[in-house]
Amino acid sequence: MIKGYTEKELVRAIETTYYEDIVALSAGIPGSFSRRESDMIIYSSGLPANFLNGVLGPRFSSKTVSKRIELAMTRFKKMRLPMRWVLGPSSTPSGLEGLLLRKGMISGAAIPGMAIDLKMVESEPLPSGLEIRRAEDMKSVGICGETVAKGFEFPQDVGEGFRRLIEGYGLSTKHRWFLGYWRGRPVAASLVVLREDVASIYCVATLPEARGRGIGTAITREPLLEAKNGGYDVAVLEASEMGLPVYRRLGFKELFEFKTLTWSP
Repeated sequence: MIKGYTEKELVRAIETTYYEDIVALSAGIPGSFSRRESDMIIYSSGLPANFLNGVLGPRFSSKTVSKRIELAMTRFKKMRLPMRWVLGPSSTPSGLEGLLLRKGMISGAAIPGMAIDLKMVESEPLPSGLEIRRAEDMKSVGICGETVAKGFEFPQDVGEGFRRLIEGYGLSTKHRWFLGYWRGRPVAASLVVLREDVASIYCVATLPEARGRGIGTAITREPLLEAKNGGYDVAVLEASEMGLPVYRRLGFKELFEFKTLTWSP
């Protein structure tokens, strides 16, 4: 365990920062929407991709759960938007996943919630031909959005919308983008969000043709070093299946898994 943090504190940090940052990332274009209820967060980018629309961290009572599910689904059904439910450690009631399945949701990927002690992270030489730069202007942010969309292999319509969403999210002292240039061409990107106690890593992506060279590891390490040099002790992230081996090699530890369920019109 990371010195100075209990496992319960780390789990809470992973869960709450993920919800907050997903809402912020998805709110960067006209037509986006979010609503914070006492027992869930509903968010929508308006783009036709389920991970950009959904319900986060529902905490329903057993008496009201069916009505709350129907309320949460109203907007997505009306707009015919694909969406997802994200269930974290705090989600209730205990039978919520089964109830969502019976109401037509489909089981999605489990998402490991991970944390790392930043004292473990040290600078290493970059792969030959790779240069990593901080995004310093909106042109660079747009390149980040385009690179992430291509790295995640989004369809063209989703990819263009995602680039506009990232441009809307922009830059600040608390969220910083990184671009990896291999032989002068942008091939990788990542994002660090600096919160009060922890740093969160998102949007780690490498273009398919640039994989297998250690670029994904390098573009993940760079924001970790940024956080470490800024005085942070802990970084957290949510791992994709492709990124999980990279994060394990860097020293991230899995603490739990988010459960996801999807719905499409």
